Amino acid sequence: MRAATLAQLALDVQVFVRPDIPLGVANCHAVQCDALEYALVTGRPFVLFVEDDLLISSLFPAALAVSVAAALPVITFYCAGKQFYPAALQRAVVANERIEPGLYCVCNRHRFFGSQALLMRRDFVEAILWDWDAGPLDLRVAELSPDTFSAYVPNPVQHLAPPSAWSRRGKPHHSRSFAP
Repeated sequence: MRAATLAQLALDVQVFVRPDIPLGVANCHAVQCDALEYALVTGRPFVLFVEDDLLISSLFPAALAVSVAAALPVITFYCAGKQFYPAALQRAVVANERIEPGLYCVCNRHRFFGSQALLMRRDFVEAILWDWDAGPLDLRVAELSPDTFSAYVPNPVQHLAPPSAWSRRGKPHHSRSFAP
């Protein structure tokens, strides 16, 4: 994990790496599984899964507090582009209008991608790990996401990385609603 991302979190962080597996899709899946399995062992009611290629906003602590209080199965702190927002919110994002911070329903949830920062309830993490043999975490979240799948908007994290190991198009993705 990048030192800058760790410093921004200001939380007790556990870093997972798998030097025994070459970088790429298999490595990403193994690290994601290791992290989620470890999180279950801690016995905590929520898991905050954060990737290492992020810029974290000053809004993050407040977003995290609101999200924990909501106690939903899964909340994302990052949405690529605007396609996962309700139409009125998409228009506000495109027009660069002020967005009232809070939780908004994720539209097109079964097409969701981007596991940059997810808050998941323990029972949802257990469901993810059940019979998950391969594939990226974000697509597993999309597959299992309930109607209550929500995003904190404006997004308190921004994706910084070049194209990911999972990207089919080889293009980086970014939040259109990031608030520094």
